[in-house]
Amino acid sequence: MPFYTFTNPKTRKDFLMYMSYSDYDLVERDERGNAYLTLDDGTHCFRNLGADLGSAKIQSDAWVGQESTALAIHPDQIKEEKEYASKRGVDIDFNPKNGRPKFRDRKNRKEYCKLRGVVDYEGGFGDSI
Repeated sequence: MPFYTFTNPKTRKDFLMYMSYSDYDLVERDERGNAYLTLDDGTHCFRNLGADLGSAKIQSDAWVGQESTALAIHPDQIKEEKEYASKRGVDIDFNPKNGRPKFRDRKNRKEYCKLRGVVDYEGGFGDSI
């Protein structure tokens, strides 16, 4: 069973909780999905992912700025491709140096893949093919 680090906002101190994966799934979550524990005094102590992951940089959305090599076009075709996608309701940006589409989020990637008729086998859980 793993340890999870939570931070008390009043004392600014971290503490470890030892719990099973199934117990962690029962931990309360806020509207953004962040896990927290409620102390007896009503204080919400949120999980400290930076401490758990060795102070790795946490990015809220891993899709932001992601580019696709497989869907790249020639840089000279960017203007034409943007117009084509825009007419079909997909707003997409491209890297002007290499013609790779830049995705803003998972939805943007899904829409563009569907537009181009490409099956996205690299999508995460919840991304439909």
